[in-house]
Amino acid sequence: MKRAEWLKWRNKGLGASDAPIVLGLTPWSSPTELCHQKRGEAKPLTATDRMEWGLLCEPALTTMAEQRYGWQLAECEHMTHPDHEWARCTPDRFRVTDDGPEIVELKVCWRDTHWGAGCTAIPHTDPGGNVPVYYYIQVQWQLFVCQIQVGWLVGMVAGNLRRYRVERDDDLVAAMFEKLEQFWVACVIGGEEPYDDTENGERFIRASQHNIRQSETHQAEMRLEAINAKRLACDDLIESLALDRECERLREQIRGLVRPGDTAWAIEQKKKEKDRSPPIELPALEDAAQIYQATAAEINALKKTKQAARNEILRAMEGHGRARAGANLIRITSVKGRTRLDAKLLREERPEVAEAYTRTDKPTMRMTIKTEEK
Repeated sequence: MKRAEWLKWRNKGLGASDAPIVLGLTPWSSPTELCHQKRGEAKPLTATDRMEWGLLCEPALTTMAEQRYGWQLAECEHMTHPDHEWARCTPDRFRVTDDGPEIVELKVCWRDTHWGAGCTAIPHTDPGGNVPVYYYIQVQWQLFVCQIQVGWLVGMVAGNLRRYRVERDDDLVAAMFEKLEQFWVACVIGGEEPYDDTENGERFIRASQHNIRQSETHQAEMRLEAINAKRLACDDLIESLALDRECERLREQIRGLVRPGDTAWAIEQKKKEKDRSPPIELPALEDAAQIYQATAAEINALKKTKQAARNEILRAMEGHGRARAGANLIRITSVKGRTRLDAKLLREERPEVAEAYTRTDKPTMRMTIKTEEK
């Protein structure tokens, strides 16, 4: 199948590289961008030099893996799930074994960020992971579509060949399927705009890295405060100079950890740390608090029930614009897509303009109520 035909086939469903985009786990695209591409409302994805280089490297990586690991690898056809025609994938290779085929996903990465020692693959969303989460999700989706239990991530990572075994995680696959089916039925077919609370869909990774940076910054600030106090009380000239150098080193470390957008968060955190006063007692409002909790839970349940009914109707309509369900007339209409500023592209090409026109909104009030265990 030629590339143009493959792209047309791929656009009729969700493939392995689409899965992390829908889940908001890749920095290179967003659910909104993907949705518009699948509807044909955006320009088709064009191959970058890096993508073409990866395709050219696949035969060499295949040969190297076969020689290094003693594997027998075979090329794959385009795969479709037997029960869900929209669930698709094109694995790079199959590993031929006596127990049946295994998925092999080939990657060429210039840097070793989020790549650890080769062994069982652990998605890198928190400290301790050893493979990028977006590649791990790709393999899990391929295992689901092909109905296979074992796969491999084989990467030429910063010039070194590595391999990672990926076992199918049925709980993760079930959660992925629910999200991707909702995206396909409600957004691509139904015309809804997807839930997309960040510019480029990397909210989970960014939040994880953000929290790690804040923890390291806090530790460095505490050490700087302690050393600075020691320096002010020190009478020895040589020791005082050494403490000065240590203070400056810590200041440089803090400056390196802080990122644009962290300042407001850090100020808010310091406010929270200072506010250690015990809560005021409002026994007369216990019923109001319980009503608030119960109502919030009921609203969430109703939203889920409404979405489930909508998905069921859209699946049954199979792309038709009008339908009748008893006395209920159902009509599906196309809604014009929103026009929005591509902030990611603006930051890349005109960072000074993006910085000049970026602002942080005033903090808003958010109320949470939690019942304490007695």
